Amino acid sequence: MKCYNHNGIDAIGICKSCGKGLCQECVVEIEGSLSCKNKCEETVRNLAILLKRNMKLVGTSEKISKISGKFYITTGIISVFIGLFVIGLHQIFSDFSGIFLVLGIIFVVLGFFAFSAGFAILKESKK
Repeated sequence: MKCYNHNGIDAIGICKSCGKGLCQECVVEIEGSLSCKNKCEETVRNLAILLKRNMKLVGTSEKISKISGKFYITTGIISVFIGLFVIGLHQIFSDFSGIFLVLGIIFVVLGFFAFSAGFAILKESKK
C-alpha cells in the first residue's frame, strides 16, 4: 500500500478515522492510534476518548446487572415466602397470597435474567 498523499512512498499505517494509507511524513500517533497529520487528529482523539469511556462503562454495567439480579432474586424469594406464610395462616389475607407467589416467581426469573446479563457483558468485554 502506498501513501495517499505521496504515491511513490510506502505507507506505514492507516488512519483510524478515514482509512487512508499514510507514510512517515503524513502520520501522527494519537493515544496508540494513527491519524492523518493536521486533518483527522481531533476525530481520532475523540474516538480514543469514546473507547476509553465505553470500556469503563462495560465494567459498570456488569456490576449493575449482577447487583440488580441479586436484588430481584432476593425480593422474589422473600415474596414467595410471604405468600406461603399467608397461605399457611389461612387468614383474611389469603387472597393476597397468590399475588405474592406470582410476584415472587416473576422477581426470581427477572433476577436470573439480570444476573446472566452481567455474565454476558463480562464475556463480551473479554473478546
